[in-house]
Amino acid sequence: MSGAPKPTPASPAAIAAFLARARNVLPAEHIGETARYRCIGMNADTANLILNVIAAGDKVGTFSPVWLHEKKPETRPYIADLVALCDFAGVPKILVTTTRLDLVTWRDIGLEHTAIDGPSVRALEVWRPMHWKLWTAQLAEVGVTSDEDMPICVERFRVLHKEV
Repeated sequence: MSGAPKPTPASPAAIAAFLARARNVLPAEHIGETARYRCIGMNADTANLILNVIAAGDKVGTFSPVWLHEKKPETRPYIADLVALCDFAGVPKILVTTTRLDLVTWRDIGLEHTAIDGPSVRALEVWRPMHWKLWTAQLAEVGVTSDEDMPICVERFRVLHKEV
């Protein structure tokens, strides 16, 4: 993925302002002063598409290889995490909280798992090659090789606040 465009990281000031707006809109929710952030998509267009699918409630989870968490601990999800989902320019758009984590091997991922993803990628014949390519590249960057037994974290989330 070295030749692929990279998203702009979100600034601490942008995250703080986004969280302040969320607290104003949702005073009953526990929204702290900090949140992790994730930039979504492989480019600006896919980022916006994914954010809109999440905002519409059609994507309620995500996936990540555990081996990447081992090499980059900051990527490891936790229950009740607050995560600001950002567009490719690093602008926070959606605040989610992690509600459930499941562990499954690559070979055991089925439709019951991919059902939480966006409608256009839920079919295994679409989901598998797309994620294999993405994760193989990400893992190669940290010196790990993908295989059928690699553990995958299935992360379910709930939208708390959106600005899309």
